[in-house]
Amino acid sequence: MKTLNSLVISIAGLGFVGFGIIFLCWPEVMLPGIGIVTPDLHSQIEIRAMYGGLELGLGILLLSCFGAERQRFGLQLSLASYGGLGFARAASMLVMGVASPFLWVALIWEGIIAALALLALRNQKVAT
Repeated sequence: MKTLNSLVISIAGLGFVGFGIIFLCWPEVMLPGIGIVTPDLHSQIEIRAMYGGLELGLGILLLSCFGAERQRFGLQLSLASYGGLGFARAASMLVMGVASPFLWVALIWEGIIAALALLALRNQKVAT
């Protein structure tokens, strides 16, 4: 059980940290692939803050959840964040009728992380 907990928290945290660093330092690498244009410095700062800073902060918070007393919180945060992203992405794709390879990969990634976090949380409940 603890191995699954650590695996989920690691993958979730490192995913956020990785994308957070890219969006904070080099947003121009990712933005064209998802169709976002930042025509001025104000919009570039907003992208760096919301995509870069928020993801980096969430990733660091998740990576601080390896101790036994914080693992449950780490799994809940993984489920809420990746589950929320996946739900919003799937609903938007369905309602708007739009899909792309990037959107599908992101949705699958988010779904896997959320499902693993839910499984780990259920396993914790059974073990107690």
